Amino acid sequence: MELKVFSIHDQATQAFNQPFFMLTNAEAIRAFQNMARDPDSQISKNPLDFHLYRLGTYDNTTGVVTNDLHDLGAAALFKKEDNVEEIYPAKEIQK
Repeated sequence: MELKVFSIHDQATQAFNQPFFMLTNAEAIRAFQNMARDPDSQISKNPLDFHLYRLGTYDNTTGVVTNDLHDLGAAALFKKEDNVEEIYPAKEIQK
């Protein structure tokens, strides 16, 4: 099965956090959006410092990792309620 690999980049420290795996971009965006809206999270407190990146893919049957770096946006974009569809139309989220 092919999984997408994501990481949150902290602009202040110029470092990527530990990667995590999701089936779709939509899942990762939803998780990042929840962090951006949580008033107790560092991401919410500093929304311009944190960006969600898709790093690539990982095939768990072959062990192959592919590089495909894409900045999916800063947390500031995701703090507003119900605007993800405005930022990423459904067809773009699935890529």
